[in-house]
Amino acid sequence: MLISNRMSPKWSSGALVVILLACGSVDAGEKPSPYHEPPERHAFDGVTDDLLTAGLGVTGLAQQPGIAEAPKLSEWRDRRRRAIWQSWRALVDLRRWGYGSEIRIAGVEYIAHVKASERIPESSFLLQIPSTFDPSKPCLLVTAASGSRGIFGSLPTVGQWGLRQGCAVVSDDKGLGMRVTDPTGGWRLTASGRIEPIARAASPFPHALQMTHAHESFESEPNWGRLLLRSGKLALQLLSTEYPKRSAFTPKNTLIIAAGISNGGAAVLQALDADDAQFIDAAVASEPNIHLAGAPALYDYATLHAMLQPCAILAENLTEVPLGIVVGMNLARHTDWCERLAQDGIVSGRDVASRASDARQRLLQSGIEPAALRLGAVNLQFGLWTSVAATYAQTYLRRGLNEPACGVSFTATDPGGQPRELQASERVALFSDGTGIAPTAGINIVARDATGAWSTVNAASYDTARCLRSVSADITNVTQTLIVRGRADQRPVIVLHGAADALIPIAHTSRRYAALTAGRNPNFRFLEIANGQHFDAFLAIPGMEPAFAPMQPFLDRSLDDVYAFLTQRKTLPSSGILH
Repeated sequence: MLISNRMSPKWSSGALVVILLACGSVDAGEKPSPYHEPPERHAFDGVTDDLLTAGLGVTGLAQQPGIAEAPKLSEWRDRRRRAIWQSWRALVDLRRWGYGSEIRIAGVEYIAHVKASERIPESSFLLQIPSTFDPSKPCLLVTAASGSRGIFGSLPTVGQWGLRQGCAVVSDDKGLGMRVTDPTGGWRLTASGRIEPIARAASPFPHALQMTHAHESFESEPNWGRLLLRSGKLALQLLSTEYPKRSAFTPKNTLIIAAGISNGGAAVLQALDADDAQFIDAAVASEPNIHLAGAPALYDYATLHAMLQPCAILAENLTEVPLGIVVGMNLARHTDWCERLAQDGIVSGRDVASRASDARQRLLQSGIEPAALRLGAVNLQFGLWTSVAATYAQTYLRRGLNEPACGVSFTATDPGGQPRELQASERVALFSDGTGIAPTAGINIVARDATGAWSTVNAASYDTARCLRSVSADITNVTQTLIVRGRADQRPVIVLHGAADALIPIAHTSRRYAALTAGRNPNFRFLEIANGQHFDAFLAIPGMEPAFAPMQPFLDRSLDDVYAFLTQRKTLPSSGILH
């Protein structure tokens, strides 16, 4: 049986040959290197620098000491330290780690950039091997960055658990990250964060920047799972070169757990679908952005929110919702939005209150939880829907830089909202500060208004929102390639999701996946966190607590549970709603 085979000790030795990387010339019969260049290897002493916090400790992560300013970011370690600092602050609630904690983990780190192969695009991955890694009982945690982030985009959420557990951790960027090209400026930012000159090219869109997720990752999302499997297999090869005196690491002698959150969680569940060879032993996916047959995809509900939420938020008690005060300060703009929705026949009602109520009801009818709608002001303040819709429209419609969907461009802007060129100091900080999706690191979302003048549309533009919504039908053929089907086997899989998730609706994703999978896998578990929401870092916003709870403790516990199941035969927790 599957479980008895996979739960048997995977750390037994065998007469295996160490796999060596083909990084130099290729001899006859030798496979060519999968890499653009030989992987870079770095060692960290765990004192001045480390795998987990870049030598900052939790105190340094929470504050800002030792973070290199832009002029110093030509050096890899400075870029790395700043990138790790930014990732921790953006992805987790550092208060829960306890200030004063000086957790540092020594070890070795590989940075690798993988060539495209067949249908699978190129990507980059980070392999971290802590000094506590035991090659006689090897454990590998395979993860992917959340959102559109780069190689450090899962370190604070999933990677930290693996490093503290003594597992090697490989994190794939899913072919995304902050790869940026400025054709008119004549430069590009590589996956390693280096600025390289390129030939200049004319563009009708001044200072427009080509961003990987928006303009180059057309084949990425349907292959996130395959990218994850590929990086996991290459990680085993790198581990074998790191420990050449022992037998090669393989899926049969290495414990392999896949885990991720958000887009990274989607990559994990995609990987399970594609994992015919049973490479993965167990999986944990938190708030996964997955698409299932018969359910709306991210682009659908993101553009629905973009249209309705600026009006629907007025139906909430603004004195009780987080950042409601900001909506109150911009009441005229939200009132006008309701008016335009009514004029276009999208909502009904004779006054602002009734129109807002109708907009809110339409969101509820689409499958959004009431608790999630209470975060509408937060979503609008951070330009969440414009960010998602503008980026995904370009990639789903396969639009290049000079043919943008709905006229949307990505560029730096001056105080008046007009496009400008990124300064040299801003360029070198992109790798560390950017999230891979605008607005980020000084890059904004811009579009022309009715007069033809450029304006920044990060927070919201009614015309842009309506245009992006109008192309929903045009991307149906793309979203069909994203459908996750679920695998019928006995590997332990835990999916957890916050019912108050205001980005990835639980009703369209994890609940459907649980209904699809639970009866086909006796070791599948679904944990619904009653007051969990998507962004733990948002919990520091006034008004968020105690109404909303962090997801990270449940993620850590789920990883503990599958690890104990595999190594100690402990029983998995029951599925259910957790408060």
